[in-house]
Amino acid sequence: MAKPWFWLGLGLVLTACGVPLVVVAPGFEPLTLEGRAGGAVASGQCGSVHRRPNHRLQIAEDMDYLKLEVREARNVTLLVRGADGFLCATPIQDRPAQISGYWRAGVYEIFIGSLDPGQSPPYRLVVSGAKSLP
Repeated sequence: MAKPWFWLGLGLVLTACGVPLVVVAPGFEPLTLEGRAGGAVASGQCGSVHRRPNHRLQIAEDMDYLKLEVREARNVTLLVRGADGFLCATPIQDRPAQISGYWRAGVYEIFIGSLDPGQSPPYRLVVSGAKSLP
């Protein structure tokens, strides 16, 4: 059972920016997050994004491999802000935006952008620790 102070701290984290915190650790099962891309803030190469992150991801331990991939959306980008700065991924030809590789433990803010101004297409963000998905 978690200590009472843990739940208080978690509650503060969840309400700090209004975006739930998803926690992953090595060996986790792939998960899918959904939402709508785009927003009012121009981010340059990563298109327009919301002012707040679409998702927040906490990596509990360093991971040799983690993959974030946006699926089922066209002209949708992936912008990740972590302790080391920003990473931006855009779709290439018919391949969706994705970022994969080694990830350090920490909290990451994930913004799903749109390259089409004024558009907010629905998307699915797949988070996986496996190098290949079915």
